[in-house]
Amino acid sequence: VAAVTRDGGVRLEKNPSFRPSPVPIANVEIRVIPDVLTRVLELEKGSIDLVQSAIDPDTVDWLERRERRLRVTRTPSANFQYLGINLNHPSLADVRVRRAIAHAIDRNAIVAALLNGQARVASSMLPPEHWAHPRRVSGPAHDPERSRELLDAAGLHDPDGDGPLPRIVLSFKTTTDELARRIGEVLAAQLAEAGIRIEIRS
Repeated sequence: VAAVTRDGGVRLEKNPSFRPSPVPIANVEIRVIPDVLTRVLELEKGSIDLVQSAIDPDTVDWLERRERRLRVTRTPSANFQYLGINLNHPSLADVRVRRAIAHAIDRNAIVAALLNGQARVASSMLPPEHWAHPRRVSGPAHDPERSRELLDAAGLHDPDGDGPLPRIVLSFKTTTDELARRIGEVLAAQLAEAGIRIEIRS
């Protein structure tokens, strides 16, 4: 049985007729807590019992070191992040430009520096543990020089050599979440090496 709680969450009551045996937990309440700090405080004071993939990597490490009352469990996930590209954009419709963007991004550096190693570089929307994961597919290597070559081939030449002018200016839409903003800033810095200027919007 499910019911909506006063704060917009969902309360699930056990089904006494469930077979082969009754469920040992009487009920589970699922709450939506938009703010990361509030989630951590609620977890620390014991008003919530479980948080899954909803705390930034720095805070996960901090909780693991500081809070002996909490247990942090790490396991491979099916979650993934991707960069959506507007194919109606005149330049982005060219596959060479999209490949240039892929080669300009250092995904390993993002995993190591921003995600504290709590992720892995993906080659597919499916995790390696999934039966349908493509075994022989690999993602694009970080190669800024190759990125610049592809942009040249697509007609997006460097307008001033080593000067500050970009080959192209693109807008990047992200959320107000601090980690998402930091990832956007790193992407902007990496793409700038290939001559692509990113304007971050939230």
